[in-house]
Amino acid sequence: MTWFTRALAKPTATSHQNPVSSIDTELEQVEAAYLCAEKVFSQATTAVLRFQRENREAGVLMVIDGRAFMRVNGAGLNPRLQELCSLREESRRLRNELLNQRADLLRRAGKVR
Repeated sequence: MTWFTRALAKPTATSHQNPVSSIDTELEQVEAAYLCAEKVFSQATTAVLRFQRENREAGVLMVIDGRAFMRVNGAGLNPRLQELCSLREESRRLRNELLNQRADLLRRAGKVR
């Protein structure tokens, strides 16, 4: 055998050698869901900030003359703020979960180390 010998048979691709297409389609689905979750999280954060701006007493943490004061059970005193904060945290959890799935798929596809 010499260095310039041709291969006798061309390698064939088997079904288990080409999982990239399934990873790519799954990655596209996760990215679309992530973008939607990011938008929902942004809207929830904006709603909380808007409510706190309109209702100054609604905040749990207040800064007066450079000193921070924390209300005991501040979020429980205002049920609307409590609802908005729980929606924000739920949307944050979903967004972070999809972000982790996206990172895992990018690693498996070989696009990121």
